[in-house]
Order: sequence, then structure tokens, then C-alpha cells
Amino acid sequence: MTPVVAHKERPGYLLNSLLIPWLEGSQQLLADGIATPEDIDKTWMAGAEDHTGPIGVQDLIGLDTVIASSEGLAEANPDQKWRAKFVDMMKKRRDDGRRGIVDGKGFYTYPNPEYRQADFFDNDPAYKQHSHPYHTVTVAGGGVLGSQIAYQIARFGFDTIQYDISEETIDAAKKRVESYIPLVVRDVDADPDEARAAADRITYTANMEEAFSHTDLVIEAVPETMAIKKQFYNDIQRYLPEHTVLLTNSSTLAPSAFMHETGRPEKFLALHFVNHIWLKNTGEVMKTELTDDEVFKDVQSFTDAMGMMVISLYKEQPGYILNTLFIPFLRGAIQLLATGVATPRDIDLAWKVGRNIPYGPCQAIDRVGIRTLYNIYLAHYANTSLEADEKALALLERLEKAGELGQETGMGLYEYRDGETIDREWNL
Repeated sequence: MTPVVAHKERPGYLLNSLLIPWLEGSQQLLADGIATPEDIDKTWMAGAEDHTGPIGVQDLIGLDTVIASSEGLAEANPDQKWRAKFVDMMKKRRDDGRRGIVDGKGFYTYPNPEYRQADFFDNDPAYKQHSHPYHTVTVAGGGVLGSQIAYQIARFGFDTIQYDISEETIDAAKKRVESYIPLVVRDVDADPDEARAAADRITYTANMEEAFSHTDLVIEAVPETMAIKKQFYNDIQRYLPEHTVLLTNSSTLAPSAFMHETGRPEKFLALHFVNHIWLKNTGEVMKTELTDDEVFKDVQSFTDAMGMMVISLYKEQPGYILNTLFIPFLRGAIQLLATGVATPRDIDLAWKVGRNIPYGPCQAIDRVGIRTLYNIYLAHYANTSLEADEKALALLERLEKAGELGQETGMGLYEYRDGETIDREWNL
């Protein structure tokens, strides 16, 4: 046995304190009809480098156990309507004889579940059969993700325009794209000449008329501030052709909150990319209630055409799929540390041994960055009034102020020195 130490009482110990909120994220996505079981698992497995997603794990647990635990939580949280809907969905599935691995079928079929098959991550052939109308694509915003998006699009043969607000920011975007060329060659074995040619295919401009007056598709990756996004959409309307479709890459703001500023809400939706696109090439395509169904299909097809794994969200969900699963998982870990239940080493051990995977949530926090999790806490959990969240926020604030931001600074929940990950001393 591998000893994992909890220094204080905790219902659910360590593993279930991480597992339950992670599973609940997937249950809410299912109950609200936001995504399919397969797309939920694909997103997690690709984005988190895991061998099984939360839907597959529920098959392994068994739907009888899942239903029993979910019923109690639904009764205790009557305001969270999705819980009762999820219980009803699972009972119908159980009545159909799909109780999980114990029956040989649940969400998947056993002993060889679909998520173990080589073609599980292949896109639906319908995406290739559907012909999208996009030839020229403008990416607005040349920051870390915006420049990656532009390079990904250019790599797959589209005429690509990179727009930013000044010559200074355009120069910075060019330098970022140049830095991606050797990484793409190394990481995905791209042909060096083709990787170079893709970068040369990008047209850079700080002129709005040049950027937007002849484009078929705009992907907005401007700063994650509502006022900036609204102003951006208001400013570009005068230049856009009538047929142009608009996509936002926002990961925290609901598209419906600024869809009317686009002037064309039926031609507006979200397409979310993950950092290091050439490696984690998932494209979460999310419609709003006003998005035209044909436009939704066009963007699914476009996402497939630029080499992305298409993940479809049929309703709006803040955080899309990946962050709906990932953020509660990280929250559970930082709460365990902040309340003195366990050290990062033992929190990670519980997950790594319990799930048989090579990394844990505290390691993931250091990779994501303390500042990012701190900002998420300020946005989502600063006013929950839970003591665990208050302590978690205080810990993150202390680390952020000390400049202990994770791997990027060599110190976070762990210390990083000479390529080694070293346990820190924590006074629990």
C-alpha cells in the first residue's frame, strides 16, 4: 500500500475530495444537455492527458453507486436543478440495463470501451462532408493564444490575417509566431520548410480596414475584459462584409453577454482553444441560443479543417467543458492544502495512485500558474462564504504577492530546481 497522510478529518478523505467535484462537473454538463458523454471524455482525456474521462470513470464506479450518492446530493441541494435531472437520466439508463462495467454496458460497452479504441478521438465524418465557406480568416489579438491561433490556421492553408492595435503589438506577435516554428517541428514532427512557410503566410496589420473588410471569419482573442470586447465589436462593424462570421475565444465570459454588440448574433458563437494548440488541439465550439444552426455546422467543419479535434457544446456553458471539469478539481486540491488537511505531495499521491496517472492536481496548479488560479478564485469563489474558500483565497493571495507563481518562477506549491520537482515544507 502507498501511505497517503491526511492531517485533519475530511469527509471523503483526499481522493473523493478531488473525485466528486470533478464528476459533478461532468454530471451537470450531461443533465443540462450541453455536450455528449463522448465529447466530455474526449475533452478531459486530451486536455488533461488522462487515460479515462469522468463519464468512463462513472461506468467503472457503477451507476447504482452513482445514483445513490447523487440522490442524497440532489435532496441536500434542491436549488441546483441539474442534480435531480441527472438522477432521472441515470435511473432511465439503469432501467435500460446499462449499469456500467458490471453489466458490460453503461455509457460505453465493455470489456473494450470506446474510449480505449484508436479512433475515439477521430472527428465525426460529417464535419468533413460539410463544406464550410471560409477562406480568409482574421485573428484579432496577437497575444500568446491569439498568435498561436493565427499560426495554427496558417499551417492548414488558410489565408490568415493577424490584427492587433499597434505596430508594437504586431511586432510582438511576429516574434511569438517565429518562436513556435521550432516547437511545432519538434513536438509534432512537422516538416521544417512547411512550418516556415506557414509563418510566412500570415499577413500582419494594425489597420482595421485592412484586417476586416475582406475576411470571411473573425476569431477574436482580445483581452478578457467585457468593456474591451464590446468596444472591439462595435468598432469593427463598419468594416465587416455582410457574410462574415464572428467567433470569440473567450474562456471566462459568456458569449451571450456581448453578442448583441456584434450586430449579427445569429453569425456569432464561441471557439475555444487551449494553450500550446499544436499539442492540445481541441476546439470547443459553443453556440448561443441565437446562433444559426447552419453557422454552427460551418464552424464545426472549419475546426476540423484546421486539424482540431471538434468538441461541440449545444448550449452556453461558462468555462466550456474542460474548465467546467478542471476548475472544481483544482479548487478541491487547494482547499485541502489551505485548510491543513494534506500537503501537495499527499494530495497528488492520492490522485496519482488512486487513478493510476502520472501527475496530480497540485502539479497541475503549478503548471497552470498560481496567478491564474488566484484570478479564477476572485471571479468565482471569493464570495462563497465557505471557510475553505476563504482560506484557499488567502493562500493563493500570499503566494501571488510573494511571486511564488509555480513552474514559471521556480516556486509554487512545489519548488523547481535544476529540472527537479522538490517538496516544500508546509506547516499544516
